[in-house]
Amino acid sequence: MDRGAGARDGRLADESPALAVLSTAGDTVADWLAAGQALQRLLLVAAQWGLQAAYLNQPVQAAALRPRLQQLTDGPGCAQMLLCLGAPLAPGPAAPRRPLADVLVAD
Repeated sequence: MDRGAGARDGRLADESPALAVLSTAGDTVADWLAAGQALQRLLLVAAQWGLQAAYLNQPVQAAALRPRLQQLTDGPGCAQMLLCLGAPLAPGPAAPRRPLADVLVAD
């Protein structure tokens, strides 16, 4: 990642009301799937509470940073995702949706 992305992520983390690290016991394909399922639940519950999330990928994608992120959590396991969570100052536009006819598959 370029330095600009790292600087933007750093500012976002500094200004975030809450940071969350999603970790798993190991770093296998099964752990990645479990992390994805946990992330889905986390994002759905956050949305119910009116919260939004932003992903800070660099600490998880950069091989040198990932162990340091896990050390900061002071817990066991493998860090899989770093998120900023917070309430938006104003609601954003709804995500665009495709028409049902474009995605419905009939046998």
